[in-house]
Amino acid sequence: ATSWSDSGALAGQNGAALNNQSGASFTIQGDASLTTSGAAVTFTNATGATLTKNTTSGTTTIGASFTHSGTANISTGTLALAGTATLNATIGGAGTLSVVAGGTTTVPTGVTVSVGNYSQAGGTLTGAGTLTITSAGTWGGGIMGGSGKTSIANGATLTISGTGDHTLDTRTLENNGTVNWSGTGSVITTNGAVINNTAAANFNVQADNPLSYTSGAATAFNNAAGAFVTKFNSTGTT
Repeated sequence: ATSWSDSGALAGQNGAALNNQSGASFTIQGDASLTTSGAAVTFTNATGATLTKNTTSGTTTIGASFTHSGTANISTGTLALAGTATLNATIGGAGTLSVVAGGTTTVPTGVTVSVGNYSQAGGTLTGAGTLTITSAGTWGGGIMGGSGKTSIANGATLTISGTGDHTLDTRTLENNGTVNWSGTGSVITTNGAVINNTAAANFNVQADNPLSYTSGAATAFNNAAGAFVTKFNSTGTT
């Protein structure tokens, strides 16, 4: 078992590897960063291993190339992915998983990753798999791409906010709960992207920004029978 509890950065250099092996545990009890320099640095949470963030309420940033295949629990605070990440397993806990500027997170083909709280203020979510948000998500900017799906579970909420653009490229955004779109940033769809507002779901437009199409295969917004699209709180045009 390994615990990381101080406030100093963990600096990986020149191809270093941090491997949390099957049966092992790695517990983050601080808000420092795993930084990198030189050749690519890797952090692997293997099948059968456990990664936990607890104790503190701030952000731990993972700048290394991160592969998660085991058990992960973000009990408190935020785990931010700032490098290349591959998610092969669900992430539990009441904390937040965040994709930040400069980061690219992939959910591979055939994989469904559930996460309670998700935040994306930049960077890219991609891959052919499914990311399911089961509690609360915030999309403040960046790209949701790849041929997979971002699913908002029944009872969950996604807030689209901020001043930057939100690009849905090829991906499907499936709302089974509630989407609240506010702020001043546009939603841009491209390359066959689809928004599905399913039966009994709510898509609330609280802004005067465009939902636009830019290029590639035609995109679609499907408001199913029994679903609701509501515009309020603003007097301009969406």
